[in-house]
Amino acid sequence: MYLDAQFDTSDGVTLSGWYVPSTNGAAVVLLHGASSTRSAVLDHAAVLAQNGYGVLLFDARGHGLSDGQAMEFGWFGDQDIAFALTYLQTRPEVDPQRLGAVGMSMGGEQAVGTAATDTRTRAVVGEGVTGRTAADKGWLPQHWRGWIQRGIDAVLYGTADLLTDASPPIRLRDAVAEAAPRPVLLIAGGAVMGNAEVDANTWIRAASPDTVQVGSCRTPDTQQRCARNRTNGRPRSSASSTPRCSTRQADRTTHTHRRARPQDSTRPLARNRCAVNRQIAGPRGVARSVG
Repeated sequence: MYLDAQFDTSDGVTLSGWYVPSTNGAAVVLLHGASSTRSAVLDHAAVLAQNGYGVLLFDARGHGLSDGQAMEFGWFGDQDIAFALTYLQTRPEVDPQRLGAVGMSMGGEQAVGTAATDTRTRAVVGEGVTGRTAADKGWLPQHWRGWIQRGIDAVLYGTADLLTDASPPIRLRDAVAEAAPRPVLLIAGGAVMGNAEVDANTWIRAASPDTVQVGSCRTPDTQQRCARNRTNGRPRSSASSTPRCSTRQADRTTHTHRRARPQDSTRPLARNRCAVNRQIAGPRGVARSVG
């Protein structure tokens, strides 16, 4: 069962989505990627709902049935997610202390940013996160290719800043530091396209290694799923062409996916999975296996 959902932002934009009621008291905002709509994350929603979570999946502004001006870098996302969390708080079956955010690509970056600006977000899972401003590109290599890409990005994002009403959001590396001690799980595409997502996630994690963990789709079969399930690619930079992980991989990494491994060891990722579930699912622990 699902409900049609609508809510308004502070600047009068009406955002439209679907809501699946919670059966365990916890709920998450589920965010799609750029040039996409809520339909792209239906598989994610199904996995989360099957495990009892309330799920609010909505079209980003200017996408699908939502009003407003589209912004493919997701700069409106942090403020829009705040009103999505408010919607969840109005639901009688939802514990307002058990809210989280799960996002893909652009949506993952928005979710990470929201964790810094809204303490109602108790835990975050971001899949395919690389960056949304020039300040997020500190992970690029320190040689001529990296310098050229930084120059291109500076022009690209600087032009976007001139052409949109949205302001450049917080740097993702700073966001995870400000979100601590709340846990953040980043899921990367593994050894694909020069390890761009892994490199970006590792750079972000360095700002708060005790609360941020990185999992990746590193085996051949999971990498193939990543490529097949990529529905929201963005022509934002050379890094953004990396395939995104599948939606089910995001949930399995959070709960049961044993193939995903962080860059240092398996134990920190296991600890962070527990932290994510304690923050959202409550003291009863991890939801049952879906794998």
